[in-house]
Amino acid sequence: MPEQVDTTNIKFKYSTLYWGAGITIIITTIFILVANYSGIEFEIRDIVAIMTCGIVSTTLVYHAKNLRLNFEVNKEKIQFDILKYEEEKKSKQSEKEKEKIAHAFHVSSLWFKPDMANHVELSRKFLREHKDKLQNHKPISEFISELESNIEARKAVICVLNYFENISLLIKNDLVDENCIKQCFKTLFIDYLKLLRNYIDEIQKESDRFLMNYEEIAKKWGVS
Repeated sequence: MPEQVDTTNIKFKYSTLYWGAGITIIITTIFILVANYSGIEFEIRDIVAIMTCGIVSTTLVYHAKNLRLNFEVNKEKIQFDILKYEEEKKSKQSEKEKEKIAHAFHVSSLWFKPDMANHVELSRKFLREHKDKLQNHKPISEFISELESNIEARKAVICVLNYFENISLLIKNDLVDENCIKQCFKTLFIDYLKLLRNYIDEIQKESDRFLMNYEEIAKKWGVS
């Protein structure tokens, strides 16, 4: 944390006033002595004028020094505020990054929960058994028909894909640490999208936003 400027200890020096007053008195005295010695006549107003001029000059110099001092003090305070802001900004960024990492681990752990693990196993089994129907030369309608006829399998596949979609949405909104999620799910994201690309494309003909975020992140991570 930057060291705060202590403005309470700043002491304005009055030496300028003392010197100015002293010089004014000396000049006035010299004027009187020279005038008396030379026989020059003068009035009180002449002396007052000299002293007034000296006082005004001294005051101007004094205020000029004070302005300079205030400028330096304000400059230091501004610099302190800037450093303080940067420190607070870094601290908040660090806290935010920690929160994103913690959230990423929490979200990732849901993959291993009993219900989710069951959906993952059912979807893998179904996709493995019907993988041939997902080939480019096969009409995707055959796969969709098989999936629609198996309620449990359909529920499992959709659950897995929705999980990927939700994680992708969190990534896009910068709510989780992307690198943590990527380390956990990169292979799964890519493999599922490659395998189900034709199925997803078919569904997107009716709903173009279907798995839009998941597809975007999977492509970002390496799906060609």
